[in-house]
Amino acid sequence: METEIWPNLVHELAKQKTPIILINARLSERSVGRYLKFAPKLIRTTLSHYTLIATQDQIAHDRFLSIGAPKNSLYLAGNIKYSIGQVTSMK
Repeated sequence: METEIWPNLVHELAKQKTPIILINARLSERSVGRYLKFAPKLIRTTLSHYTLIATQDQIAHDRFLSIGAPKNSLYLAGNIKYSIGQVTSMK
């Protein structure tokens, strides 16, 4: 599992037709600005290879949309870290 978007890794996985999932995704406003300023086409192409981008909240969801993530790959999942704790405590 990775916490960053690695275009070369994503490209290689896509060539092998490996599903790519970004879980508990978040994206700062600063990162949005940098992606749009320095590599808008690269980030849009990279995100197009993701099978699923599960965002932590609506803000992250909207930010991923703003940098070119396909709407059909986005899922508003909430913070999975907290969900796991709730499931564990229910056992």
